Amino acid sequence: MIGLEDIRPKKYAYTDKRAVINKASSMKTLQHIMWNNPGLDWSIPKKDLEECIEKLKASNFRRLEKEIYKTNGYSDESLEYNDNLNNGEVLIINPPYSVATVADNTVKNLTIGEIKADLKYVLANGKNYFLSRHYEIGKAKLMKIVEAIGWYEDQIARQGLLTSDRDINLFELNYDEKLAIVLSYYEDIVNFFTKDKKDLIWQDYSANQNKLLIESLSAKGARGRNTKEVLSNYIANYTTIEELEKFKKGNVKVLNRFVR
Repeated sequence: MIGLEDIRPKKYAYTDKRAVINKASSMKTLQHIMWNNPGLDWSIPKKDLEECIEKLKASNFRRLEKEIYKTNGYSDESLEYNDNLNNGEVLIINPPYSVATVADNTVKNLTIGEIKADLKYVLANGKNYFLSRHYEIGKAKLMKIVEAIGWYEDQIARQGLLTSDRDINLFELNYDEKLAIVLSYYEDIVNFFTKDKKDLIWQDYSANQNKLLIESLSAKGARGRNTKEVLSNYIANYTTIEELEKFKKGNVKVLNRFVR
């Protein structure tokens, strides 16, 4: 059953005391805000709420399912603040040689926190709020995004074990040192990804895909530089400094993180 707590409210252009309504994360909390502030003119959001309730009645009569997507999150809730410090551009949702699409640019400009929040809500007809708001993304891309957020959360958890400092962006912890190691061992890393038939997290194996990856990595000019930059960032962003120190000593186990 779909409830008011599942529905994202719209934003209102109030600049007076009624602007508090924009703090509502769901139609349920919007309803409570209006109840707790009876002396204010809520005619517009009240009408929206009444229309939403009617639509919910129809949806629940038809037994429509909620299209909600949730990730695992963090066992340590003190890590959640990082989601608002990092944008979707850090997610691994494409091969390192791909050209950004309109959907990719949309994700790039949203914080992880915004994406995760919108994925948990629906419209009154049960359709996912995030998908409905960003129609250019599509279901297939959405599933990649949800999976990629899981990898991102795993990385934040790993980084969180390295320090008790919660006033920094953990995703960026030791980034420069990690990138330096990746670049120093870049040929070894490329070798690992291309020498055998591997399904990588950004693409399943095929002879054509592997050939394209090799060609892109060895290409001259901007294409080669861009592919190298993206791949290097993938590795540096999704490993810890401790793991890469072991990699320097010949332990390539950490690279298996990027293999399905």
